[in-house]
Amino acid sequence: MNEKRKIEPEVDFNDMLKNPHRLFGLFYILVFLVILAGGIYYVKHLDQIAFNRGGYTVPDIDLSEFKKIERKKGGVKPAIDIASIKNSSKEDIAKGKELFVKNCSACHGTEGKGDGPAGAALNPKPRNFTKLENWTNGPDIFNMYKTLQEGVPGTGMTAYEFLPPSDRISIIHFIRTLADYPEITDEQIKKLDEKYQLSKGVIEPNTVPLPIAMKKISEEESLVLKKKDELVDKVQNDNSNEAMLLKKVANNLNNVIYLFASHKLNNDYENFVRKVASDPVTYGFNSSILRLNEENLKALYDYLSKLAG
Repeated sequence: MNEKRKIEPEVDFNDMLKNPHRLFGLFYILVFLVILAGGIYYVKHLDQIAFNRGGYTVPDIDLSEFKKIERKKGGVKPAIDIASIKNSSKEDIAKGKELFVKNCSACHGTEGKGDGPAGAALNPKPRNFTKLENWTNGPDIFNMYKTLQEGVPGTGMTAYEFLPPSDRISIIHFIRTLADYPEITDEQIKKLDEKYQLSKGVIEPNTVPLPIAMKKISEEESLVLKKKDELVDKVQNDNSNEAMLLKKVANNLNNVIYLFASHKLNNDYENFVRKVASDPVTYGFNSSILRLNEENLKALYDYLSKLAG
């Protein structure tokens, strides 16, 4: 016969201290409450938690070489007579040798044997142009031009796209005098022109010295920041429905207004929706913007676009 457990009218705390296993039920309730409280805190502070507060450092950059860049108006570099590539003149070769010594001899040596002083520490070693074995791209004229145009990844051979196409062709003509290179064929010349549009000329962009460029960027940024401050004050004093909606969903009003004042978010509505939906905090909003319906979201975008002009 099973004994029925006696129902106690009051909690006997002294008995609980003697038998602590009776407290395990209360322990589970306590754990549940802690987890629940933590979850509520996380959801309520989701936007603040999402901020990346980690610091970062910007490495020092040597700008001395950039400061040497001269101000130059861009344009179209003259086209090359494709037919003249096949048959080099003495003038072409002499010009190519001068350009080779100036631009290439530090690594490849003045005689093109790959023994230049700057190439001693390179791995792999610079190309010896007096030999035709083991070329990465190949010793035909198409691949030689490709090497000068694009460089060779994983080596010390950088791209020489800053040289006019005619200068690169002259360098190739000189290099071809250092060994018995393959004959230049019409097929190779056609392929070269189709790939690099040599017969149509090359568009050269404008260049300005770095200090001038930085000054220009700084001036433009100052104007944007001034405009941003004016617009933030305007929004703060605006009690329209759109302004009130903006202040409700903005986690960082300064950031939101800056992105619109600098025209980084107001060029396309679909782009705005896509960016904000992917990471609202980065763009100055809180998570409540994700709960706006299409009508309110479009009204918010139109208000900000009109505000930024």
